[in-house]
Amino acid sequence: MAGELAVVYRTSSREEMMVVKSLLEAHGIECLVQQESIGKIYAIASDGLGDSRLMVPEEEAERAVRIIEDTKKEGTPL
Repeated sequence: MAGELAVVYRTSSREEMMVVKSLLEAHGIECLVQQESIGKIYAIASDGLGDSRLMVPEEEAERAVRIIEDTKKEGTPL
């Protein structure tokens, strides 16, 4: 994945992040998940500690957000 990355989704739920990542990858969008190391080690999420960020290439960011929003509108749980 080359170039600038844009954060398109944040959550403290690892499971939710994996669902959203899989959704975007199914649409052909490369993804990178970044998580605070303290959250990985102690499985906590407080005041941003343990939050995961889903990043995609900047040129795909708008499309990725639209896919996520459309999925939520359809009532599909993330």
